[in-house]
Amino acid sequence: MNPLDQQIAAAQRRLWANRFLAKLTVTVAMAVSAFAVIWTIQRLFDLHWPLAWIAVTLGAVTLITSTVWTLATREDALTAGARLDQAAGLRERVSTSQYCTQGQDDFADAVVADAEKAVRGIQVRRLIRL
Repeated sequence: MNPLDQQIAAAQRRLWANRFLAKLTVTVAMAVSAFAVIWTIQRLFDLHWPLAWIAVTLGAVTLITSTVWTLATREDALTAGARLDQAAGLRERVSTSQYCTQGQDDFADAVVADAEKAVRGIQVRRLIRL
């Protein structure tokens, strides 16, 4: 794996982590709202539901839902390359090189070499924050 692919993979991991945290926030809010409705119904009608088990079940459903949601909507290498370009100010070098990796000519090789040189000193964790 060349340095360009390593940087793109690091950007993908950061973007996936950000998306997971965003999806987790949404699903936790929905689970807390559902638990509030269940707790209110229990108090209003004097029901004897096991609230601890309901909370554990909602927590498990929250984790599973946010994980599946994140995996279903993950970015590919082209999108991660474009985001890395934008964050580092590389003027579309990385995203263009992703289109030129299959190239057979000298221009495509030069584009890929330029992108590899541009990302050599980049730290993705400083550019794409959690």
